[in-house]
Amino acid sequence: MVSVATIAVLGINIFGFANDSETNFSQGLTVNGGQDYPTTSELEEMVQEADVVLIGEYKDLDHTWNMARDPDDFQKEDTENYVEGHIYNFKVDEILKGESVLESLQVNLSILKL
Repeated sequence: MVSVATIAVLGINIFGFANDSETNFSQGLTVNGGQDYPTTSELEEMVQEADVVLIGEYKDLDHTWNMARDPDDFQKEDTENYVEGHIYNFKVDEILKGESVLESLQVNLSILKL
């Protein structure tokens, strides 16, 4: 399921950082991005890296949550920081690559608020 979620997140996050990068915004804010998994902005490369590729349809927003973790206990939310995550529900219609028994899929997307 992690591989399925990874390709879904990568597919949704096509506009994200393709490599380790640093972006300066007009307010003087600096955002550093980096990954510990393969990332790309090319759909063909996403398909090549994915174990499973699915076609489906967006159903609804399941819930929001604080993705920031307590540095002393990663099971708990950080009480001093807030990084909003949205959990979206998708219905799986067709498998294009790999094997999956999933009928539905949840995808987390972080929402950056400046």
